[in-house]
Amino acid sequence: MNTSTRRALGALFFIYSFGMMSWLPRFPEVKANLGVSNGQFGTLLSFTAVGSIISLFTVGQFVNRFGSRRVMTVSATLMYGSIFLVVHLHSPWQFLLCNITLGLGVSGFHSAINGQALHEQKPQGENLINRFHGLWSLGALTTAILSGLLAGKISLVMHIDLVALFVYTTILLLLRFLGSTLL
Repeated sequence: MNTSTRRALGALFFIYSFGMMSWLPRFPEVKANLGVSNGQFGTLLSFTAVGSIISLFTVGQFVNRFGSRRVMTVSATLMYGSIFLVVHLHSPWQFLLCNITLGLGVSGFHSAINGQALHEQKPQGENLINRFHGLWSLGALTTAILSGLLAGKISLVMHIDLVALFVYTTILLLLRFLGSTLL
């Protein structure tokens, strides 16, 4: 794997977590939009696991059949479309369905990108996955700090809409750049 491919894959790990984690510090506002109690909100959030479980049992077969680029493209669409929608919702039932879809997208992308990273590190004979996961963690930390600073300064909807659009577009560009190097 050449240096530009390695950097692009690392950027993909960073931006994936940056976008995925962006709305977590804004949970109190999302919960208020839904008009639910803490317990109800926690229950609704836990349904993300339903989508994740479905995805974890199926996505490997989709990567083998269609390739990691297609799986990451579909998964990114599900994930950032869901993140975009959750801040607009006021119905707990719609939020529940959106969270299941979010779980599908997150686990699908996670499985495909990690499979790609493992595939890339094999011929190199070096452990790249740790670096990529370090970039994922850096993206999560960066967005947590940024989201915390933005809370109360810009609206929830503006913040998450801009982040989701930016991250989704960036992921599509990175996947296009990586093109033929992807499984």
